[in-house]
Amino acid sequence: MIPKNLTRQDYRNAVKEIDRHGVPSRRASTRYEVVINGKRYPPKLVVSLASKFASGREWSSTRFNAIEARDHFLGRDFKVFDKRRHRLVASAPRRVRTSTTTSRRNNEPFAQLVVADRVLSPIVGSTPLTRIELTKRLWGYIKRNVLQDKKDRRMINADDRLRAVFGGRAQVNMFRMTSLVAAHCEAARPSDLKRSVRRARSRRSTRHRAPGRHARGSNAQLGRSIADNVTQLAEIEKRLTEIDALDIPASARRRAEQPHIRELLLAGRTTAKCALCDREMPSDLLVAAHIKPRALCTDKERRAWSANTMLACVFGCDDLFEKHYVEVRNGRIIRGSRVAATVTVRRAVSTLTRRKCMAWSVQRSRYFKWHTTQA
Repeated sequence: MIPKNLTRQDYRNAVKEIDRHGVPSRRASTRYEVVINGKRYPPKLVVSLASKFASGREWSSTRFNAIEARDHFLGRDFKVFDKRRHRLVASAPRRVRTSTTTSRRNNEPFAQLVVADRVLSPIVGSTPLTRIELTKRLWGYIKRNVLQDKKDRRMINADDRLRAVFGGRAQVNMFRMTSLVAAHCEAARPSDLKRSVRRARSRRSTRHRAPGRHARGSNAQLGRSIADNVTQLAEIEKRLTEIDALDIPASARRRAEQPHIRELLLAGRTTAKCALCDREMPSDLLVAAHIKPRALCTDKERRAWSANTMLACVFGCDDLFEKHYVEVRNGRIIRGSRVAATVTVRRAVSTLTRRKCMAWSVQRSRYFKWHTTQA
């Protein structure tokens, strides 16, 4: 900061002292020099010596820089010489603050509405768009269809639609693409704007419009399907009432090894933890689940209880594992190959993933691997 109490007489006295003693080597100026009485002097040195005559103490040159000294003298109608450009600095450069109006004026070309022609409209649409929005849609199309060259990302590989825009070229530089796309755009006319407004209004009005001919047809179809379902349900209910004996004899196969394997896994305990969710369960809510599906096992594999079975609870863990919603890899539970169709199943899967499988062991690892690879 430069003192404000300096006068022209102080500058003249400072110049006279410089003329008597000369300019010290370390105080010489490298860029600007102030012109006083037809001679050029270092502006910072002049300010420092002038402050000594004004207040009795020399102002340190470390408190201000050369730019501030230059503007100080230019503001007091002194001439300043630029040593690099070898010319006088006419006036202090003003820092123009960019106003909102100026920035808007500079962005007007990008804010103008344009309409794509028949060649470009299949890619960006036919409604009036700003150039910025049109560019976003164009790059969205390029990224969705993976049209950037893998080796050189600046190059765009044209598909059938872009080939027509690029004038038949198979590959175009992204900077060249801008000019090619601009050739297929024109300024939006008032009729285009009115047409887009009418379309928007018609879309909004159809949401609240009374049911027309098509709506009546769809409602009639829906009514027929509901009536058919009601008829079928009535027939099923009628057959249910016509059944005489509700208990009928039936023959079924039973897994003979299941209770024995379950006793071996429980080892005499009345409660145990589920191998997947790690929750303590009573024995009647735990089953002996085969890691490799039992239907695909040999008799030897079905009996290999220490390597091919684990305890799983009936609260979904057994079914989630068996139906490949979850799998076990390297001792951790991961998402399986089957995609959950409902939010409830997704939540159940997310609570199990990343957990440590309590049944993981070296013996069971090959069966867990089979379960994952044969999904």
